[in-house]
Amino acid sequence: EWIKILPEEWMPLRVSETELVVNLKYNLVFLDRNRYVFYGGRFWVGRFRTDTEVWLREAKTGKLLAYNLFVGQEPAPFSGRITSDTDFTGPPVSSSELELWLKPFVEK
Repeated sequence: EWIKILPEEWMPLRVSETELVVNLKYNLVFLDRNRYVFYGGRFWVGRFRTDTEVWLREAKTGKLLAYNLFVGQEPAPFSGRITSDTDFTGPPVSSSELELWLKPFVEK
């Protein structure tokens, strides 16, 4: 997905031209939970933030050039009623924010 939205000038024409590799890891961070009652049964629902770890490496050597931890956005607050498609997970870092972080390394 990320490769589809990179600026065209960042895209190599051949694999041999690739200089940098970005690795992403998404981490769900538990924030809190709330108890709901449904047809006489009780269950817990958690709220999570999605943090993103980013490693920037040289493509040919694997040498680590940079690392950053992007703290994800807060999820929606708990509400009095929920449905089966209610999601209390905040989104990860946006592609535009990641691109701003990468820009100084890519455009050297």
